[in-house]
Amino acid sequence: VELHNYSQANALTQKLYNWNTLNQKVFRRMGFLLHTDDVEDCARASPGSIERVLALIRPRLVEASSDKGRGRQFRSISEQRSPRTRSENSFRGARPNALRSQRETSPRVTREQVEGNLPDRDKDALMAEKDRTISELRECIELLTRKISKLEQLVRIKDQKVLTLQERLAAAQGASALHATS
Repeated sequence: VELHNYSQANALTQKLYNWNTLNQKVFRRMGFLLHTDDVEDCARASPGSIERVLALIRPRLVEASSDKGRGRQFRSISEQRSPRTRSENSFRGARPNALRSQRETSPRVTREQVEGNLPDRDKDALMAEKDRTISELRECIELLTRKISKLEQLVRIKDQKVLTLQERLAAAQGASALHATS
């Protein structure tokens, strides 16, 4: 990836240009192309769009890094594509209306579909990552539970102090009322 191909962008048109450049120059070499709707969603920073793209890229990067030691680069596009990916990415000769109808009938690639196509080592890595996330979330829940119980304890102490002060106030008001009448 040559950074000079991607200028800083705040405008949507420049972001689209950068994403299309990335799609054509990098993703094509990695063996897949993003659909124009996905490119537009990423440029617009739509929620969940970049996660879908990263879910597609990650297994290929893992594969490339594991193959690097053996002197192997990315496989050719035709070798790497699954039948579904091949049909979604062979848009060159199609008419724009045909593309739209094909896109509307074929849903976006979901995380489950991507995970279903992963090799076992990638699934193991993904499961390990999920296990780490689960344990971190459990630790967070444990910490928050302790904080809640501590706050509840502090509320009980404050309630006791309020009751004590109310009793003192009532006693003081009663005593002052007795002194005022005598």
